[in-house]
Parts: sequence; structure tokens; C-alpha cells
Amino acid sequence: MKLIEQSKLFFKKGNSDKVYEIDLCEVGDDLYVVNFRYGKRGAKLKEGTKTASSVGRTKAQAVFTALETEKTKKGYKKEKGSEPKKEKVFPTSIASKEEAILQRLKEALNKVNHPKEEQKSVFQSKWKTGRIAWKVGKLRLKSAIPFLIELLQKNTTLEQVEIYSILYALVRCKDENGFLILSNYTDEKYPDYVQKIAKEGLLSSEKEKGKVAKNLIESLPPVFQELVESQNGKGLEKEITLRIGEKYKDFQFIETLYLLVHVQPFLQKVILQAFSKIPLRPPFFKYIRSIYKLAEVRDDARLLGLLSYRFEKTMGMYKSTSISENEDTSHWRYSYKVRRYIFEISEQVSDITKEVKKKDSKIGFSEQTREYFQRRDLRRLKDFALDTENDSYVKLATSILLGYQQKDYQAHSMSSLGYASWNRTTRKYTHNFTVFPDNASSLLLNLILNGNNKELELVSNKWRKKEKITIISDSWYAEPAAQEGNLSPLERVKLFNQKTLAEQKEENKIENRNEFFPQKWDALPQAYVQLLAEAKLDSIHEFAYKNFKTHSEYENLVQKFDTKLLKKLLSSSSEIPAFFGVEICKDKLHETFDKELTLILLNSRVEEGRKLAQEIIQKNSEEFTKDTNFTLFVSELIFNQYPDIRNWVNEFLQNIQLSNEKWQIIVAKGISEMLSTDKNYSALLLKDAQNVLKTNAKTVLENLGWNIVLELLENKNLQNQVFASDILLIKSKLIKATDIPFSILSEFFESKSEEIRSNGMEIFANYPESALLEAHQLLGNMLVSPYQNLRVSAGNIVTKLVQNKVNQESKEGKEFAEAIVTGLILALRKKDPEEIKREEAAKNNNAQEETQNELSVHAEIADLLINYFDAYLSKITLKTTLNLLHGNYREGQFVGFHILKNHIASSNNKDGKEEISIRQIVALAAHELLEIRSWTLEYYQNNVPRIRYERDEALQILDAKWEDVRLKAMEFFRENFTEKEWDVDSLVSIADSVRPDIEAFGKELITKFFEEKDGEKYLIMLSQHPSNSMQLFATNYLERFATGNLQHLKEMEFYFRCVLMQVNKGRIAKTRVLEFLEKEALSSKETAFWVVPLFNDLVATSAVQDKERFIQILQKLKTKYDNLKVALVFE
Repeated sequence: MKLIEQSKLFFKKGNSDKVYEIDLCEVGDDLYVVNFRYGKRGAKLKEGTKTASSVGRTKAQAVFTALETEKTKKGYKKEKGSEPKKEKVFPTSIASKEEAILQRLKEALNKVNHPKEEQKSVFQSKWKTGRIAWKVGKLRLKSAIPFLIELLQKNTTLEQVEIYSILYALVRCKDENGFLILSNYTDEKYPDYVQKIAKEGLLSSEKEKGKVAKNLIESLPPVFQELVESQNGKGLEKEITLRIGEKYKDFQFIETLYLLVHVQPFLQKVILQAFSKIPLRPPFFKYIRSIYKLAEVRDDARLLGLLSYRFEKTMGMYKSTSISENEDTSHWRYSYKVRRYIFEISEQVSDITKEVKKKDSKIGFSEQTREYFQRRDLRRLKDFALDTENDSYVKLATSILLGYQQKDYQAHSMSSLGYASWNRTTRKYTHNFTVFPDNASSLLLNLILNGNNKELELVSNKWRKKEKITIISDSWYAEPAAQEGNLSPLERVKLFNQKTLAEQKEENKIENRNEFFPQKWDALPQAYVQLLAEAKLDSIHEFAYKNFKTHSEYENLVQKFDTKLLKKLLSSSSEIPAFFGVEICKDKLHETFDKELTLILLNSRVEEGRKLAQEIIQKNSEEFTKDTNFTLFVSELIFNQYPDIRNWVNEFLQNIQLSNEKWQIIVAKGISEMLSTDKNYSALLLKDAQNVLKTNAKTVLENLGWNIVLELLENKNLQNQVFASDILLIKSKLIKATDIPFSILSEFFESKSEEIRSNGMEIFANYPESALLEAHQLLGNMLVSPYQNLRVSAGNIVTKLVQNKVNQESKEGKEFAEAIVTGLILALRKKDPEEIKREEAAKNNNAQEETQNELSVHAEIADLLINYFDAYLSKITLKTTLNLLHGNYREGQFVGFHILKNHIASSNNKDGKEEISIRQIVALAAHELLEIRSWTLEYYQNNVPRIRYERDEALQILDAKWEDVRLKAMEFFRENFTEKEWDVDSLVSIADSVRPDIEAFGKELITKFFEEKDGEKYLIMLSQHPSNSMQLFATNYLERFATGNLQHLKEMEFYFRCVLMQVNKGRIAKTRVLEFLEKEALSSKETAFWVVPLFNDLVATSAVQDKERFIQILQKLKTKYDNLKVALVFE
């Protein structure tokens, strides 16, 4: 998007101060949009558009003009500065700005000398005396000094501010004649700010500064007097820091110290150090403001630069409000405007306008004050840049740049208006994005580094690109494509370095450079060096590096670099200065060996520096090894912060010969460093350092004292404990493993470190077999450890011991195996340690590394028991086996099943083992594992005589919850049971099941094995079943075994009631019962008298359709037997 035309309008009336900006932009071929921004001056402007979709140039121009006219009619005016500036026209008799100032002074003095005469001025505008004097000071116009002195002496009506302005001009001009009059204004009758400006001038006078300095020192607190006289800068910094921390209200001494810089230059560093940390808050801020003004008088670039940076980066304490002269203070709106809650002090201030004027105000440095200082700093920077006579701009700009830190860096970004415009013609959305460069909110930084960049503009205190990115898409939402090839500053510097000098100079020509006034920078190339050495931001380093490298004086200036500067560059924490230092030192170090610089390079921020150091040391290895401080050098290098250096040291030491005594010193210093509580080394760094010692000083570690090893073991740092275990492993090769205390190994096995556990197991594996057999409890615990490496190692030891034939026959071996088996069986009944570990990891939100084929602890135990301890599983009791089978853990169930199948069920009670009961087998038929359920049915098939003998218990399998078990069980009983094995009770009990399939099976068996003699018993027993199907089944036996038998009918009364009281079900059974009872009642009076009370009850409760049938039967019975008592009356 290209800006074609822009209009900036403003509206100011009373408290209202608004801005309205209009842009006419080209977004494509003959496609234009009109955008606008509006809001309060200095605040973030709201954005909008007058063209919902892009239009042609003629229409866009009409929209632009109409909007501008509309706003102008509402009172908006053209923004000052948006039109070309008109040149100031002086009267014809005045040739320059300086002559104009002198003329105004003459007119002011003439008015004083002739107050009664009418004064005629050659100027159209009127200036106050203070303004004229201020201009004199700005221009350092020494020819105006006599007029200013005369004004002070003759004009008795001058205001204090005007006196201050005249004194400011005299001090800035630095003329001895002007200094003579300043002593008159150090008296206490003048305001403090007048006295300070007078003292500032007197301290610049060779004649007066001694006396003034003495008085100033005497005015300091005693502790400061002593520190100043002894020139103890560190002591002063400490004392000032203490008073900042304790929030001393009286900070007058800081102003005095700044005045004394004239005679005590060392105080400049003290002041800069203090002002880098002093809060821009009460009670300090008023003193900061006062010193800021003095710094302006001196043009103290270093302090002004530091304060400019701090004003930019420190947020205001509160937002002030503007109150007009005619404001009604009694109105509620006034109270609302001046009331603020100040978060920093957690307090409500009822009137900030009154509070800020108090001597001990709680508030200060508002957002408006911050913006005022920022505008002032920007103006000063521009004024200095326009001053062609000196290098003050570069000095000030350098001081400002030195304030920025890497933490201030802001990456480039984009933002949109928040919506897209819709083009009805093209049916597309148009998205406009504003592009903000790196560090867009750093006003001064971007002015200095990009002030000459025509693509950028400063809007609402933020730098941005003038040209917006426009995207036309089908979606209402769009994002600009990610910018590829965004290199880091160091990568850009390296790319720049690959070009020839001619190409570099062509790229970096004055007209191609973005910084503000590049020619001024080139006039003072030493500033580039200072920025490279002292700045803290990468973009500043890149700017300084490229300009310095292409400067005509580069080679001459580099030759003048001293060792102190080289050290500063090489040891820089930033990459570009360190890279620059390596470039300069490379040839020099290859020609002349410099041990000190080489050691600095080993800690270089850039890899090129560290590689250069390695080359130098390899080339001069003899000089290094013979050095008396070589052991110290090695001790420091093995703890170097860079892994590549630590790895190189390890290789380097392997290729040189060192005496055992030197290695003892290196090991001693290394272990001391590891145990130091002051250092906070990472685990990786410690591991690398320890690896150097293990690789190169194994002999020393073998003979290391036990007390040192124990100290490492007791250290809180886990990596130090690992190193101790490594040392013990080395020692175990030379001594008996049993000489290492067993208690230490026990702690190893419980460690969280896999390395410590592995080392412990490797030592433990070297124990003799007799000791290992005695340690069955420890080995058993390791076999169920949550750590896999420990389980694997313990498993290897245990299997080796068990497979030893001597152990198999010895008492100790058998006891060992039995103890291991007992412990493992118990572990199978507890939660898997791996599962516990996973749950804990999930609870702590830690991702746990898993391998696809990794076995659980239970699976490993099951495999161990079945494959290596099967002979000892035969001694496991039935109770324990069943507990495993019915336990919650699958592997335990498998082991239990293995024991049951191979040792209990197959024993046939030969060895006196308890036999499993049929009831216990039936319980296993309900097991969730198909393999176990199948085994129960196999047991039935293989033990038919026992099943027949314990028939009633065995029949319980028919109630198993698994259908597969029930189907096979029914098949078993069909095939293996004849009428001899069945009786009425057993058959009816099967039919009595609540499971439909078993009930049907029972009815099948009853039908198959029915005998006439058991008919009545079947009928009575079947009638007691509550299910509909069994009730219907029972009706099959009514005619044959209940006809004419009133006693049986009475026994079956509950059955009859159940059948006849059913609603909407059992219709066939109900019909059969009714027909049977009707027939029996009509054939026997006794039966009728028994049936009638039953029907009387049913008539009152039954459904309508059944009630009709009951009534019919009762009517028939009443007709046949007159004396029956029925519940109904028949007419």
C-alpha cells in the first residue's frame, strides 16, 4: 500500500485537544482507499476507513476532499508542520539570528533605561526578557553578555524565572566577566534553583571554584564529606545505594555531588551509577529533575543520555488531568477528574493536583511528565544534530544508545485495523496491515538508528512503516505470510563480512544509510568503537560494526587498540563485539602468542573465538603445560560454560603427559569446585567435568580417600552423587566388592538416578555367591523395584544363582529360592510399581518415556517365576493360589493359574497337598480370563466320577455369568448324566434358575427324565416358581396330577393366585388355570366352596377383561350351589 496524500488536522478548545489524520492510499492498479485516524493528541489513535472497498482515483480523491472539508467546517485546522515551513523573515536591517537576539536585548535594555518613553520595535512579535536570555544561552552568544549583565544590574522588576534565564545564559557562555556577577546570587534570599545555577557557573570559574567547592563539601553530611575528600567512589556508591533503599527523604546531597563534579571528576562515575538505579519516584524525582536541568546547562551528554533512556522506559506513576482556570471545584465532576487510585502505593488520592504540589508528595513523575521529557529529549537530539559546529550530537546519541539493554529488544510485528473491507464487485476482502520495525516503541533508538529511513514514520509514540501491507482474499480473516530469512544480527554481520571491501562500502554509502545524520557519525568514528565495547543491544552493535568496518580510518584506529580494549571486546557478553574482537586478534595471536587473550577466548561468546583459542593452545601446548598455573588453568577449563570447550579439554588432556602429582591437584580442585555451595553448575556441566577426571585421572580416583567419596555421596547435588558412585565402581575393580559398605549399596539402589543404580548393581554383582544368597531380601526388593535397570540386573543375578546346580541342592540355595518366590508372589498381589510411577508422573504433569516392548513389573515377575522357579511353585498353598487367581492383577492371575493347573490340580493329593473343592472350581468358572474358565470345564470332563459324586455342588456352574461356560456346562451334563444321576430335586433346582437359558435347560431335562411316580412332586415344586414360563410349564401337570385332589389344590393356592393376578401377561397359563378350576369346582361342591373365596378376592382386584370371566364362573357356581357365598348379587 502506497501513501499518495495525507492531511493532518487538529482541534483544540478548552480541555479538548484532538487529532484527525486522513490518508489517501494506493492498494493496486487504479485501486485506492481512504483511511482515517482520530483521537486525543499523544494517545493511541483509533483507525477506520471511508471506503468499504477499494475505488478508483477520482472517487477516492473526492472522498478524501469531502472528509477534509467536513472536519475543517467543524473547527479542525491544518496541523502545524504539515505544510512547508515558511522561512523566518528578519527586518532588513538584521542579517542573522544572532543579530536579531542582540537587537531584542538592546530594545529590552532601552526600555529599562527609558521606562517613560514609548519604545518602538523592529519586530512584529514581543518576547519576554527570560525568553531572550534563554536563546542567548542556547546559542552561547558571548557578545550578549554585557547586555545581560546590565539588565541584571538595572532592572529591579525582573521575576525570579527571568533572573534564572539570564544566569543560565551567563553560565552557558562561560565568560569570566559573566562569572563575576554570579556570586551575588548564591545568597539564600534567592530561590534554590537560582542559587544552584549561580554555583554551577562559579564552579566553572578558575578564580571562584575553590571557594564554592569548599562550601559545598562542608554542606554535605559528614559521611559524604569524608568519602569525597578521600575520593572513595565505591564508598559513595554504597552509601547512596543504602539511602535509596531506605528511601531517605532528603537527597539534597546528590545535587551537591553533581555540582562538585567540576572539581572532583571521579564523582561523574558515582552520579551515573546512582542515576542508573535511583527510582523515578518520590522522594527522589524532584532531585532528578533539578540535576537534569543542570545537565542541560553543561550539555552533559552521558547523564542526559542515561536519563533520556530511563524516561523512555519507565512508566509514569499515574495519569494527571488538566484543570481549566474556571473549573468549578465544588462540582462532582471536578472530584471525579482529580481523584486517582495509585497502585504503586496502594492508596486513593482524593486530589492529585493538590497532592503533587506538597513538599513531601507521595506522587510524582506522571505519564504527562514522562511525555514532556520525551518530547524535550527528542527536540534536544534534533537540535544537537542540526548544530554543525561540534560533535555534541554523536556524544549525546552514543550516551543514549549505551542505556539500551538486550531485554528492551522488541521483535518486528504487524497489526491490522481489526476488520476487512468487502468489495461487492470483486467479491473479495481487503486486509490492511501496519508493519512495526524492531524496537518500534523505543523512540530515541529508532530516531538515532533509523531517522534517515524514509520508509518509517513516528505515529502515536511508535515507529511504523509508512507503507502498509495489503492482502486481498476470499476470507474475512487473513494473516500476512511469515517473513522468511529473518537472520540474527550476528548472522547479518557475518553475511556482510563475506563481501569484499568495495561491496561493503557500496552497501554502506552515506545515501544508503538509515541512521540520523550519518556524516556526523563518520566524523567521530571513535563512537563506533565505544558502542561496540559498551553497548548492550545487538542492533546497536550491528550499526556500529558495519559503519566502523567501512570507515576510511578503520585500519589506523584498529592499530591503536590496546590490550585493555581487546579484553573488553573479547569478554563481551554480546555476540557481535566478541566476533569483532576475534577478527582483530586472529592474526595477532597467530603471530605473537598472548596467553591472557587466549584464555579469554576460551570463554568467548562466539564459537569462532573458542575455536581460535583451541588452535593457539594446540600450537603452543608445551608453553601451557609447563606453566606453573597449568593445573589451575585445567581446573577452570573443565568447568567451562561451553560444552565444546569441555569436550575439547577432555581430548586435549588425553594427548599430553601429566604427572600423577599434577592430576592429584586437578582432581582436588575439581572436587572442591563440585562441592562449593557458591556455584550453581548444571548437571550437564558437572557430568562433563567429571567425565574429564574419570577419563584422565583414573589412578588418582582409585586411591581417593573414603571421606571424600562419602562427602560427594552426601552432597545434595545428584550429579555429584553419581560421580561418587563412579569412583566406587572404579575402586571395586581393585578391592573386594564386600569392602564397600553394604549400607552404601542399599542407598544406591533407592536412588532416583539410573546411573547410580547401575553402578550399584555392577558393584553388587561382584559379590561372592555366598554373600548374594544371604542378600535374598535385598534382591527380592530389587526385583519389584519401579526402576527397570535395577530389576533387569537383579533378575540376571537371581537366575544365575538359581540355575547353579550346587545351589539347587544346598540348604542355602533352597532357602534363597523359597524366600525369593514368597516375596514375588506377594508382589503380584500388590499394585504394579510401574503403574504407580505412571500415575505419579501424570499427577505431576510429567511426560513419561515409554518403549513399545517394555514389560510391566508384574509381567517380569510372572516370567521369572514360571521360567526359573517352577520347581518351587509346587509349595505354594491352595489359599495363596486362589488369592492370586481372584486378585486384581492379570499377571498374578496367570501365575495362580499356572500353579493350579500344573501343581495343584495335577497332584491328585499324592504329596498331601490340599485338594481344590468343586465349589472353588465353580467360582473359577466366573473368572474373566477365558483360559481359566475353559480349564474348569476341562476339569469337569476329566473328572466325571467326582462331578457325579458332588453333583449338587457341580450344578452351580450352570449359574456362571459367562454364556460360554453355561453352554459348555449344559453340553457336559447332557452327555455325561443319565437318569441315574438325576432326581426331582436336582432337576427342579436347574429349572428354578433365574437365567432363561438354564431354566429352559431344566425344563428340557424334566421333560426328558420325567417319571409318572414323581408327577405330583413335580407339580407342587414347579408351581412354586415365580417366572411366567415355569408357571405355564406347571399347567402341563394340572390335569394329570391335581384333578380331584382338593389337598393338592390347597397346596397350590399361592400358585393359582400368582397366575390369575397377572396383568397383560401369562394369558395362556391364566386360561388353563381358570378352565381347570372351573371344571374342578363344577364337579365337586367342596372344591367349589374352596374356589369361591379365591374368586371373590380376584373379582375385586383383577382387570376388567379377567373380571368378566370370574363373574361368569361365580354365576355358574351360584346357580349350581345355592348356599355359596359370593361377593356379587345376581338378579
